[in-house]
Amino acid sequence: MRPIADDPTTVAGITRAEGPQSVSPAAAEAEAVAATASTSGVSPSEALAAAVAAGTLEPAVAAERLVAATVAAQRPARVSPEVWSAVEREVSALLADDPALADLLAPI
Repeated sequence: MRPIADDPTTVAGITRAEGPQSVSPAAAEAEAVAATASTSGVSPSEALAAAVAAGTLEPAVAAERLVAATVAAQRPARVSPEVWSAVEREVSALLADDPALADLLAPI
């Protein structure tokens, strides 16, 4: 019998990033919005939608910040900032014209 740790059906060695991580400026700004949103009891998407409604944030910038924060939250520990930046750009490109994302950020 093989040891349990040698089970080919499980994923091992993938963990969340620990400690300070290099993130894009959009992700850093989105994290700040998320922190503000969590203290006020609203979701980050609601906070971004409210900023769009108030005219303090362009919808495209809000979408970029939401995508950046979501991608940054999924970053594994051993991925270089360059690779993760490429992942963020790819996800942003895929969602550029996504109507569901636009609806999520539509002013309340």
